[in-house]
Amino acid sequence: MCGIAGYLNFDPQRPVEEALLVAMTRQIAHRGPDDQGIYINNNLGLAHRRLSILDLTSAGHQPMPTADGRYWIAYNGEVYNFPELRKELAADGYPFRSRTDTEVILALYQKMGKSFLSRLEGMYAFAIWDTVEKELFLARDPLGIKPLYYFHDDQHFAFASEMKALLTLPFVPRELDPEGVQNFFAHGHSTAPVSICRHIRKLLPGHSLAVNDGKLQEANFWHPQIAPDRSHDSKSLRQQKADALEELLFRAIESHLISDVPVGVFLSGGLDSSAMVALMSRLGHRQIKTFSVGFDASKHFSELDDARIVAKHFRTDHHEMVLTEKELLAGIEQLVYHFDEPFGDPAAFPTYFVSQLAAKHVKVCLSGEGGDELFGGYRRYLTERYGGLYRMLPGMISNRLIPAVVGKVPRSRRLKQLIRTVNINDPSVRQANWQMVFTDEMRHQLFADSIFDSHADQGVYESFRRYRCPKGTDGMSGVLYADTRAWLADRYLEKADKMSMAHGLESRVPFLDKAVVEFAFRLPIDDKVKLNLKRKGRSLKRLLGLVLEDLLPRAILDKPKHGFAVPLDPWFRGELSDFVADILFDQRTRQRGYFDMKMIEKLFNDHKTGKEVRSNHLWLLILFELWHRRFLD
Repeated sequence: MCGIAGYLNFDPQRPVEEALLVAMTRQIAHRGPDDQGIYINNNLGLAHRRLSILDLTSAGHQPMPTADGRYWIAYNGEVYNFPELRKELAADGYPFRSRTDTEVILALYQKMGKSFLSRLEGMYAFAIWDTVEKELFLARDPLGIKPLYYFHDDQHFAFASEMKALLTLPFVPRELDPEGVQNFFAHGHSTAPVSICRHIRKLLPGHSLAVNDGKLQEANFWHPQIAPDRSHDSKSLRQQKADALEELLFRAIESHLISDVPVGVFLSGGLDSSAMVALMSRLGHRQIKTFSVGFDASKHFSELDDARIVAKHFRTDHHEMVLTEKELLAGIEQLVYHFDEPFGDPAAFPTYFVSQLAAKHVKVCLSGEGGDELFGGYRRYLTERYGGLYRMLPGMISNRLIPAVVGKVPRSRRLKQLIRTVNINDPSVRQANWQMVFTDEMRHQLFADSIFDSHADQGVYESFRRYRCPKGTDGMSGVLYADTRAWLADRYLEKADKMSMAHGLESRVPFLDKAVVEFAFRLPIDDKVKLNLKRKGRSLKRLLGLVLEDLLPRAILDKPKHGFAVPLDPWFRGELSDFVADILFDQRTRQRGYFDMKMIEKLFNDHKTGKEVRSNHLWLLILFELWHRRFLD
């Protein structure tokens, strides 16, 4: 795992400046503390920061050339099937000089050209320069596990693992993108290809980008098959599918453990992270290092007890820490810096500190990201699947009577949002609304009479419309597919990457092994989400639960979905109330003119008095202001 950066001047008579490449690498030094390198070929420059995982010798130094010197690569990631690919290439006579997957990627590109992407299994973002054709070729892995930002105008093209590296370049303007701002306040994060900055883009997952003669050509290289309809499987057939999934998961775990440095596991106590430990243990690994965090608050905000059950059951070398509001105050500036863009998932806070804890003991950690989206783990999936029954009610009941009754229930924002969302007929709009922080109506109030009010806000739905499934596929499977392609990449994978790499720690996600993902997409929805009224019947993650039935303790298998809850609600009402007020009502915040301050005052007072829970709204406003001060002011 590493950090990459570089830029290309379209004018071949204008050489790149080494000082600018050095400045870019300084901004991503945390991603690669073990080594750094720069390659300049007249008007093209590649830069690299290395986190040594495979072949710790200098043979793994980047940017790296092919044996004949024609192609050069700056690469970030891990390709897990590189040993098999290496054997093929060696049999063809390629003269390998290292034991890295980097050299395998480069050699395969030399052999196959751009079609080689179909052979890669892993997580990656890279740039390859062809010294003969003068073409720069970039690609991002199918699920978007690794980030890749880029900028271009009529004179330059630049790219980097993190946006802050691009902002060091004098020709990259620092301007807010109105659509990016809308996306942030709607979802709590930017949505590819849009970023918070007007001229900086995010390469879409599963896409490549060729830059030649000042022109950009983007292509989508991954087209997975999606389940056509619901199933009516027998019990024996479902068990056969469970056996097949179990085999795929064992292979994924085994491939993700390839490393020349120690590997651990992020253990939240939930089903997915516990599965990582169970599968490793079943493969024969002992004294697995596990890492957990919890909060000095009520049990609702901590799964440490569950993590301890798993750690004790599998006799792991367990490490944990308890967080308070003091750690939030101490770490919030670092969160803002490492995300580059305002990022509103409160779970970024504990993820930052558990990564810091893990980095003291290992260089690589497995994570359970992706299990919920692939196998149907969120409670909203049950509502989505059966919400059509609600929409069949007479409009007088569904649109008026029930919302009116719910509206009178105090502190019922989530319930109101559920009723409002389930009433939406357009599945893409409905999907975007399930987790929306500032609704369309709230954003119109927030940006009233401001610079953003005149801009259309329909862009907040584009990331879900982009992954609409073709006719004939099951609608509910399409929901999980869009969540995997959009929500997972832009939110959870970005969080995992940036919070782990902030500490020079590589995060790996075995559930997102390509074979596992493609298998999951082909599963009928009944294998994932189906209402089961039995006392201990599983309605969510049905097939995955069947796989893990004999691997995990009963207490973990039977517990309901919890999520990484962070106690912002009590903190913002109590210990951190002054902190919130100091930022939101500071003179700098007021003078920007972006927001209707009366709206912000209402949100603050509603939360402080307990009238409504507004902690997530306040959190987004805080992060946006702190980000603005750090990167734009």
